[in-house]
Amino acid sequence: MDHEVGRSAPPKLLKIEDYFWWKERFETYVRFNDLKMWECITEGYFAPYEMEEGKIKIFTYSTMTQEQKSKYESENKALACIKMSLPHEILHTFRRLPTAKDLWDALAKRCEGNDQVRKGKAELLKKQFIIFKHLKGESLEEIITRYYHLMTELDSHDVKYVEAEKIDKLLDALPSKWDMYIMMLRNDEAKYNAMTLEEVIGKLRAYNFHLQKKEMSFDQVQDPGIY
Repeated sequence: MDHEVGRSAPPKLLKIEDYFWWKERFETYVRFNDLKMWECITEGYFAPYEMEEGKIKIFTYSTMTQEQKSKYESENKALACIKMSLPHEILHTFRRLPTAKDLWDALAKRCEGNDQVRKGKAELLKKQFIIFKHLKGESLEEIITRYYHLMTELDSHDVKYVEAEKIDKLLDALPSKWDMYIMMLRNDEAKYNAMTLEEVIGKLRAYNFHLQKKEMSFDQVQDPGIY
C-alpha cells in the first residue's frame, strides 16, 4: 500500500491468542496509510443512494461524485485490509459481512467476548501478574518479552498498575543471580523511586551486556608460557 512517505508493509496476519496486540498494530497500520479507511472501520460506510419511484437506488461507481468515490475506495480498501489479515481457517466465518465496520465489530466480539468473558480474563491476568516469575533457562530478553506481553494484555483488559508495582514485579521475577544488582538499584532510593519501567529495563540490559562481555573474556585461552 503506497503512502506519501513510502510504501508500508502489509498488515500482520492475525493470531487469535495475540488479538489485542494485533488490533493495536492494525490500527496503527491503517491510520498510517489512510485515515479515511479507519473512519470506515470505526464509524461505518453508507453507500450513496437516491429514491426513484419510491425505491432506493444505490449509486454505481460511475455515477458517484469524486468525494463519494473516495469514500467508496477507502471502504473497499479497509474491508480488503481486514480480510487479508485473517487466517483462512476463520476468514470463511466472516465472508457474508458486507462492510469493514461489520467485519471489525464481529471480529472484536469473537476475540474479546462479552463483558463477562472479559471480566473473567482480566481476573486470570491479574493472577498471572501476581505469580509472574522467570522460567527455567529463560534469558533476560525472553523474560522481558514475556513481561511486556503480559503488560499489553493487562492494559487491553483495563487492568492498571502504577509504575512502582510494575518495576518491583519484574525485578522480583528475575533469577537469584540478579539479587546483588537489584539490591544496588534499590539502595539508591531517590533514583529508584523516580525511575520508569523502561529505564529499569535499560539498566538491566546494560548490566547484562557487561556480564556477557566478562564471560566472553574468560572464554579466551590464556598461555602464561608466552610471558
